[in-house]
Amino acid sequence: MNRTMLVELVLLFLGLATPTETISFTGITASHLTWNKGDNIAITCSFSAPIASAALIEITDELYDLAENTAQAGTTAVIIMFTAMASRNQVPLKCKSGGTVSSSSITFTINSMEREQQNVFYHKGFHTSYFISRTGGLFRTCMCMSRVYKNTPKDVTTLGEETTISCVTKTDSVSITWQYKNKLGIPENLDAGSIGFSSQSTGSKLSSVTTPADDVEKIDGNQLICTATFISGSSQGTLQSTFTFYMYRVWWVSGVSAVALSTPLEVGCQYIVNYAVGDPTVTWTLNDNAFTPAQTAAITTENVNDINKKQVYKVPTAQFTDTGTYGCKAAYGSKTVTSEPRSIYVRGSSAPQSNMFLKDGDSSTAIKCVFRGDKPRKATWKGSNGEAYASSETVVIKEEYDPTAFTHAITLTRVPWRPENRDVYTCEATYSDQPSPQSTTIKVVILSVKLSATSTIMERMFEYSITCEYAKDGTSKEVITWSKDAIEFTADQKKIISKGTPADSINFKSEVYTVTQVTPSDSGTYHCQVAYNSGKETMGASTNLRVRGGEDDKTIEAPESGKTAYLTCKVFGDAAHSVTWYNPEGQVIVSGETYEIAPLNHVQSPVAINIAKLTVKVTDSNTAGKYECRMTWRSGIPNTSKQLIELKLKDSGGITTAVIVGVVIAAVVVIMLLSIFIFFCKKRAKSCQKDEVHGNINTASEQI
Repeated sequence: MNRTMLVELVLLFLGLATPTETISFTGITASHLTWNKGDNIAITCSFSAPIASAALIEITDELYDLAENTAQAGTTAVIIMFTAMASRNQVPLKCKSGGTVSSSSITFTINSMEREQQNVFYHKGFHTSYFISRTGGLFRTCMCMSRVYKNTPKDVTTLGEETTISCVTKTDSVSITWQYKNKLGIPENLDAGSIGFSSQSTGSKLSSVTTPADDVEKIDGNQLICTATFISGSSQGTLQSTFTFYMYRVWWVSGVSAVALSTPLEVGCQYIVNYAVGDPTVTWTLNDNAFTPAQTAAITTENVNDINKKQVYKVPTAQFTDTGTYGCKAAYGSKTVTSEPRSIYVRGSSAPQSNMFLKDGDSSTAIKCVFRGDKPRKATWKGSNGEAYASSETVVIKEEYDPTAFTHAITLTRVPWRPENRDVYTCEATYSDQPSPQSTTIKVVILSVKLSATSTIMERMFEYSITCEYAKDGTSKEVITWSKDAIEFTADQKKIISKGTPADSINFKSEVYTVTQVTPSDSGTYHCQVAYNSGKETMGASTNLRVRGGEDDKTIEAPESGKTAYLTCKVFGDAAHSVTWYNPEGQVIVSGETYEIAPLNHVQSPVAINIAKLTVKVTDSNTAGKYECRMTWRSGIPNTSKQLIELKLKDSGGITTAVIVGVVIAAVVVIMLLSIFIFFCKKRAKSCQKDEVHGNINTASEQI
């Protein structure tokens, strides 16, 4: 029930109107039975007789009332305008007045056209449909907003993609043509090869065109017009669809993928000046971090043409911090377009130590070289002879690239490092796009100090020497320091140090310390310290010397016979294992009635001395004589050392045998002289008297 009928029922209910007359329909007609979708169709409903009063006449498909018009009193027909719709194709239509519906009906063929897009990357367009009617000269324009949908989830893809746009009709008898209209409004047929569009037809109901790739001038702000002409008998209708494109795009246009450290770096980001929005807001990122104010200040904007602009980021001297993934974003109002990621590497080597000092025999320390930037095609270690090293049983080479830190490390380890490995090592990195390799050098010095001595155990009064052999520095003069028992050599000790001649004079030097006759005071710990790299690196070696030997032989006068005597034996050197005493007859002494042996004692003050004591309980002629003290060590040469001690007894009468013998001899001599004197006196001087002789004898006795 429509609005008019509802009003009439209300009036009837209130008694303010009379019932509407019943109209008898005689027919329903139209000028054509084939129309295009959107055409205005003029339908005529005829009555059997003039109507008495004005009446509302409708067109219906029995389910819905589609159109209406008012028939004036006295008329026998009314014209009702109906817009052709695809949904009403081949649907019977009738005239209707109140509850009366005409028995006759009319059926139309409605031509229609639809458009399809495939992989469309344009954001929004306008769809305009034009209607041209051959009957009645009516003209109607529909301006409708429509989105251009895409098959991909991205809002905008890069401009390199071709885009296919199609016009589809639902009737076979149709002719479809395409036109390209630029921003100046000048149309061109797509048959013109200079336009760059390709046109193809896949059937009588479908026609498609493909946009040119990488040609923003033919797309942004321009239009494609699809015109479909329908022919049915003598009837003809034309429909048009217009596609207007607005382009969003940002892309990289300049800059190399890698630059050397401290050289200029330049990268450009180009973008489209959108026909509808204008210049976008462009922002830069490095490794997903927004540019700093200093980086932003290094960006300049340049005009490419009336459609494109670009921003250029320039760095006069690139640093390692400029390495990474660059991003460029263009914001067209609420729409943001992001460029593909752009990786730029700053190549160079992290400065290693110019000199590296390793210890002789080290098998774990590696020399390391680190290149910054992208991964090199090849990285090698070379010696001073130019030959590249390869991994072997004694050489281990490893490589590792860190894509996060943009570092490529290559290490070399010798198993083990030896003094002959001292060399200048060169690390090289080769890149495919760079003719000459990047390189860095490191000088390796092997620290080695060795002490060799005549022996660690010496017998006193023999010659002793220590040789300190050390590896050459090659970077600075080595400084040698000698010490004994942690005390630096005295000036006198330094005077007897001489230069040695090592077997490998290419890699080593040596010094020799010589003592012609060692004494117990020469015992101790000797140390040779070598300072490398101007004293920054040191290494040393030590050796011990033990001088063994007893004191000089000695004589001990024992107390008078029957008394106790004590013999003390002193032997220098480290602690002896045992001591053995021998009596004057060469027999081993054991503790008992005659002798007592005290335990062996070792004293360190100021030199090491082994002290042994023997007690002779009763001295007599049997115990007097030479005793031998012999000490023994478990190891080392000499492993024995001895000392001789002579024990002498004192005479018990107070007059020694020597004195008695001397007196007897003197008396004999005196008597002989006296006899001779008397003989001469009797012969020559008879006057000599006896008293004088006695006086002379008494005098001689007193002298004796």
